[in-house]
Formats: sequence, C-alpha cells, structure tokens
Amino acid sequence: MRTLNPEIASATGGAGTMRSLLARQGVRDRIWIVLATLACLVPFLAKPLNIDDPLYVWTAERIHVHPTDYFGFRLNWYGSEQPFSYIINNPPGLGYTLALVAALLGWDERSLHAGMLLPSVAASLGMYALARRLCPAPLLATLIGIFTPLFLVSSTGLGCETLMLAFWLWAIALWIRGVDDARPSWLVASSLLVTAATLAKYYALGLLPLLAAYTLARGRRRWACAVWLGIPLLLLAAYELVSREAYGEGLLHSATSYALVARSALAPDLATTVLTGLAFAGGTTASVFFFAPLLWSRSILVGAFLATVVLASELALAGHVSQLVLRDAGATRWSVLAQTSLMMMAGLQLVALAVRDLVTRRDAEALLLTLGVGGTLIFAMFLNWTVNSRSLLPLAPLGGVLVARALSASSFVTSARRWIAFGALAPGALLAFAVAWADYEFALATRNAVAQLTERHGHSEGHAWFLGHWGFQYYMERAGVRPVDLANGHLAAGDLLFAAENNATPELPRQSIAVLEVLELPIAGWISTMSVVAHAGLHSSVFGPIPFAIGTPPKEHFLVARVTEPIRGVAGQLVSDP
Repeated sequence: MRTLNPEIASATGGAGTMRSLLARQGVRDRIWIVLATLACLVPFLAKPLNIDDPLYVWTAERIHVHPTDYFGFRLNWYGSEQPFSYIINNPPGLGYTLALVAALLGWDERSLHAGMLLPSVAASLGMYALARRLCPAPLLATLIGIFTPLFLVSSTGLGCETLMLAFWLWAIALWIRGVDDARPSWLVASSLLVTAATLAKYYALGLLPLLAAYTLARGRRRWACAVWLGIPLLLLAAYELVSREAYGEGLLHSATSYALVARSALAPDLATTVLTGLAFAGGTTASVFFFAPLLWSRSILVGAFLATVVLASELALAGHVSQLVLRDAGATRWSVLAQTSLMMMAGLQLVALAVRDLVTRRDAEALLLTLGVGGTLIFAMFLNWTVNSRSLLPLAPLGGVLVARALSASSFVTSARRWIAFGALAPGALLAFAVAWADYEFALATRNAVAQLTERHGHSEGHAWFLGHWGFQYYMERAGVRPVDLANGHLAAGDLLFAAENNATPELPRQSIAVLEVLELPIAGWISTMSVVAHAGLHSSVFGPIPFAIGTPPKEHFLVARVTEPIRGVAGQLVSDP
C-alpha cells in the first residue's frame, strides 16, 4: 500500500491530518468537476438526435415494449429493410439506460439528454478517480479530459461511448486499487464494471489485455489477481451464446465481422490511415496540444515546428490527403493545409507524451497509459470501419493524465507557476465548446429542415419518401415519411421525394424528378464538423480526414422533388423505371 511522505506528514501535523486535508481537497475537486461538466453539457440539453443517436432511441423504444427482445425488429437504415441486430453493431446497454430514462422523464430530446447527464458526470468523476491513482494533479488532468472536443461532443449526443467511458474509467481505477492493495473485493467490482463497459460498447473488451498487462507489470506477487478477469470473459461468453440463440449470430462476432468487411471495402492506404488517425487524435484532444510550450524544451519545440513545416510541404506537394484536396486549380489551400498539419502533429505529440512517460518512468502505470493510447489508436485506425471521434474517446482522460504527469516531473504543478497550467486550459475549453456547438448546429439544421419541408409539402397527393439517414431519417419517420427501398422499392409518378445533400444518399435520377424546392440553411459559428465540402468528418473520416475545419461553415442543403416518371431501387441506387 502506498504511504504518505514522512516529511509532508510531519509538516502538516501527522499522517492523520494529511489524510484529512487530502479528503477535503478531494471533495472540493469533485464539486468543481461536477460543476464544470454540467456547465459544459446543460446548454445542449435540447440538441436534436444526430448521426447514430436514433439507433439507440429505437432500441430503447423496443425494450420499453419487449424488454428481453431488444433487437427483435427490422429497419431500413442502409437502403433496405434488414434485421436490426445486423444494423446496430453495438450491445444493448445504452438502450436499457435510455429506456429507464424515458420511463422516468419522457421520450423528448431534452428529457433523454437530461437523463444522460448522470453517465457524463460519472465519467468525469471516473477521470478524477483514475488520475488520483496516476498523477499528483488529478484536478488538472480531469479538466483537460473534460475540455476536449472528444468528451463534449460524445456527451452532448445520445451515443453509447460516454456510458462506456464511465464504466471503463472506474473499472481501471478500481483494478489498480485492487492490485496495489491486494483487495479481491475491488478486483471483483472492477471485473463487473469491465462487463458493463463491454455491454455498453464492444470496444471495452480491450480492457482485459490492458488490465492483464498492468497486473503482470506489478510483479509476480500480483499475478494471481489476473484470475478475476475470467469473470467478464464468462459473462460475455454467456451474452454471446444468448444473442446467438435469439438472433441467429453472436452479436459480438457480427459487429467484428461488419467492421472488417466495411473497412476492406473502403481500402484506405496505410499512409492515409495513419495521417487521418493522427489528425483525428490531435484535433479531438486539442486541449492537450495547448500545453505543448509547458511540456517540451525550446529545442524540441523548434524541431516540432520544423517537422510541421516539412509535413505541410509534403502534403502540399502531394496535393491531397484521401478526399481532402490541398491544392486546387494550381493554388494551395493554405488554411486547410495549416489545420491539417497542426492536427497531425498534435496527434503525434500525444503519442510522444505516452512514449516519453514509459521510457522515463518504466513502471506499471506508464505501461498502462501507453498501451491505452496505443490500443485506442490502433482500434480507431485499423479495426474500426472508419476513423471517428467516438472511437477515440478514451484518449481524452489518458491525455489529461499524461499532461499532468509530465508537468509534475518538472515540478510545474507543485510550484507557484501552477496557475499557468490551469490558464492553459482556456483555449482548449473554448475550442472544445465551439466544436460541440458546431455539431449542435449541424443536428439542429437537419431537424429544422425536416420540419419546414414536411410542413410545406407533406400534405401533397401521392406517397412521400426520403433519402438519407442519421437524424434526418429519425425526424422524417416521425413526420410520417417513409424511407426509399434502394433494393427493390418503387416510386410512382406524383410521389414526393425528400433528400439531404450532406448525408449518405445515392445520386438522384434528375431526368425522372422535378425539383420543387432546395432549402438552404446556414450553420452558425466558425467550425464545420460534418461536411464533404469542408472535408470535416468528425463522425466519419469518409467525409474528410480531419475531425473539424475552422472557417465559415458551408450551408446545409435539403431537396424536395416530385417524381415525374417511375423510379425503382436497384443495388443501392435509384434508376428510372421505363
């Protein structure tokens, strides 16, 4: 068990007094953490459903009616009706959580977001619990993690990642305590939290090798603790068997297969994959980037600047990264080039922090942090079907701890200059809130477009259909509009067709439709999060290899058209039906 420094204990009147002071400080820190989390998230309680949020709400609605058959329905999400168990690719943990929230508060967006404040606060306090075990400045480490685009965007949505993160962080914190103090009760609690985290998002299964590596690094006397990791293995094996019996295929196996097949279809080259992953890691953990002047020597900072210039030059010569065009009609897009290069270098800095911490300290805690960062990046870049912010969420707390550990090594956080470290939080917090607000505006534009278009055109003669999904699908279906079946659907002359341009939609057969209206809605602010035009792909790198783009956001376009001659869906496309 760790003990107090005798000199510190003596100076403060003994070990008992020191523990009392630390306990009071811990209470004050936790109050600040809860207040900071709520201050960041409460302004977004009315955020419309966005990206994959509808999938979890539909799961919750199903659970509300059939509690044990959570995925037992069909949905047109990829262009034709399929079993929901094939579409969701995530476990039902969040669905049960949202069903409970809705039963208590209601099904509207504000109620659902209000209920999900609890997992967000639990995740923030989990950051603090882990940071207290790993660094001497847990409050600073936690605030760095909270004030990231990663955490704020994930926590203002209704996705499963924040719930997973809460269980993930507390599982690690309790496991470290159980191993260090040889307390089986903490190990059992941690193992159950590992199971809960995995039932929120399958990514959390990576906790098993992570915690095993930490246990082995603590020495042979602790190796027996690893046997408790058999609990989640047994529980998850039972879940896989039950889901196979219910839905014909183990859901964990199904999700893994889908990710590998989808990724092979996209087939990005290695350089693009790595550069995109670094850009996403750097951009979505921007609060870590702003600490660079406090973390590195002047010579290293100069070297990093020169490396950024070299990277920018190479990118300018290449002219593009994936779909992102950096040189257009002979002119280099300097603003985009600068943002892309800085995000990639910021991601590289995060990796460098983890590696330096491991090389310098060479202890179990450093190994845990390095494997956590490396494993998250490998999953996001090579195992997930696309790079997105959600799959990188564990980098937020890990980055905060790494910064705090690096500052403590230089006695920065214990000196009179520690206010500078807290001051460095400000630009990162501002950027994180701006990115979260831009994502809110993107979701709001979609809901407003559906309301306006269906109000003006929804009562026309003929059937009404739509193309697109995410939040657009959710609100269209609530308005009574049906999704087009791109496998064998038929649209008759006189039918209405609604479509979102900045979405997953096929090419329209222009010769078979008459456009009635093109609605343009501006996005307030100075950041784009999901735009093919801006090459920002916060939720999917298919839209662009950077998570967000600074600059005036392009307008969102929505179309409503009248079908003038029959159209049918064939192999995922719409074609004229002569």
